[in-house]
Amino acid sequence: MITTSTSSTTSSTPSTPPSIIPSPSTNPSNSSNSSSTDSFPSLKEFTNLDQSKTRKAAKVALRGQVGVYSFICNITGARYIGSSIDIGIRLVQHLVTNNTNEHLQNAIAKYGLKNFTFSVVEFCDSQVLLQREQHYLDILFSLPAYLRYNFSPVAGAPIASRVALRPVPWRPPCQTYSFRGNTS
Repeated sequence: MITTSTSSTTSSTPSTPPSIIPSPSTNPSNSSNSSSTDSFPSLKEFTNLDQSKTRKAAKVALRGQVGVYSFICNITGARYIGSSIDIGIRLVQHLVTNNTNEHLQNAIAKYGLKNFTFSVVEFCDSQVLLQREQHYLDILFSLPAYLRYNFSPVAGAPIASRVALRPVPWRPPCQTYSFRGNTS
């Protein structure tokens, strides 16, 4: 199902109810975080991601769109924040290629795609894309770790650096030798 929101109004397909995203306040252990998670707007939402027609509609609707997006687990309230210069293609990479964020992929495997909502948080110009993603990552990383799937608090960090955030062991510097040939 596709839900489009403008300001505080929501329009959806009349035959289906609007999507419901559990707020962190539904879990007593994180009720103090509800104001922080309210900082994530939702301009377009796609639910029923387990259905191919929904995935196809999302891909078509978002192809060529630049902006910040979010995957939200409807069971736990945890979320992943990302950005792309083509949200439609990036959605396919997350759902079909399965070589994106490992935490998100593990959660999708555990809870099932039907329990996730894909939401466009903000459409923006590509020149400010990383700044806008950073804004939402700052909010996300102010929440407890169990409410986020992102590895890195830094927008645009390549996947390799997100995984390789471990310290590198110290090694002594290499000695260099000069070979000048025979000096006799």
